[in-house]
Amino acid sequence: MPLAKKLWEIRQQAIASGIKLLNEAEIEQELAERRGGYRES
Repeated sequence: MPLAKKLWEIRQQAIASGIKLLNEAEIEQELAERRGGYRES
């Protein structure tokens, strides 16, 4: 199965299960927190 199709199916399952998807800014913030860094706002 192509990766894009697999990722799309995972995304659809996440939406169906009620998971809140992050927008681009939220993803950047999450990555910064996980890496132990900080980001200027």
